[in-house]
Amino acid sequence: MVEVEYKFLKIDKNQILEKLKEIGAKLVHAEFKMIRCVFHQSTNPQMKGRSTRVRKEFGKITLTHKDLVNSDGFPDEIEVEVSDFDGTVSILKNSGLNLTSTQESLRETWQKGDVFVMIDTRPHMETYVEIESKIGSEDDVKNLAFELGLDWESRTLKGITDLYSEKYSKTIDEVRALTENLTFNKNPFE
Repeated sequence: MVEVEYKFLKIDKNQILEKLKEIGAKLVHAEFKMIRCVFHQSTNPQMKGRSTRVRKEFGKITLTHKDLVNSDGFPDEIEVEVSDFDGTVSILKNSGLNLTSTQESLRETWQKGDVFVMIDTRPHMETYVEIESKIGSEDDVKNLAFELGLDWESRTLKGITDLYSEKYSKTIDEVRALTENLTFNKNPFE
């Protein structure tokens, strides 16, 4: 399934929360902590641009494969629920995938119609908003961004590794090495 999702950086979280309430969006989940393990298959060139993750979310555990190698810039995603975080991580490790990082983050999720708004806080990064349509409607995402007062031209498709790279003036390889175990406790970039 192709999801249309954009990030909007440099936001005022309190202002976004007020706007979400004003426009009638519904709170799906109050802010909660997520933990994710991200895997890459670096020894197989056919896997370039693809990743797999296991994520502890609000009340569930998901296994997701993302294929970033498509023509429209949006990832193809396959996601299923699993029942055992550690067991799933072990299966992926034993299948030859390379565990490249374990990361924590905070997320609050809102919904208006078929569009989701996630307010994400990553360790040592400014809070940002991600707006996502699981049914692939860019117009719906654009309209909701407008309702929230976000600048459509400032949207980005960049992943978190790219954002850390830009913020801390590090190469992608340096970011990956520094974020093998990324938590709120210690800033690996300092």
